[in-house]
Amino acid sequence: MRKKMYTIPKICRTGDDGEIIAYLGSNRVVPNLGLVESIIGTLRMAWLPFGLHYGKASKERVRDAAIWSIARLEGQIALIRDKFDIAQPMLQAYPYQSGMPAPVTSAVEDKGEESTSSEEVNENLDIDLGEEFDFTQSLLTQLS
Repeated sequence: MRKKMYTIPKICRTGDDGEIIAYLGSNRVVPNLGLVESIIGTLRMAWLPFGLHYGKASKERVRDAAIWSIARLEGQIALIRDKFDIAQPMLQAYPYQSGMPAPVTSAVEDKGEESTSSEEVNENLDIDLGEEFDFTQSLLTQLS
């Protein structure tokens, strides 16, 4: 059975992005690994569960990939903290990381009352992160 081959387009960048590409292509990441393999490894850490989910892989396969991805990303976080002497997280990006739910409040215009929901939100994020974020949160909830 032949598998479909996918092509990675040529990437040309300057500035910070160019530095990343140069670093990934160097022997500093993993000697003799090569640029394409370094990029694919990096993409797998962040996007493998989403790709498998989109490709209609089994729920068990997606869950296993999510667990693998989380472990690799946590390892990368630990490496960055150690290498650059960062003792603790500078920002708590998601409420589940801090362990303390943030209440949702909304003012009722005609009465001036506030209501509170038990839904956890991050008041610093005011963008829609889409279905991938919702899917990731549901996977993390299942793991905890």
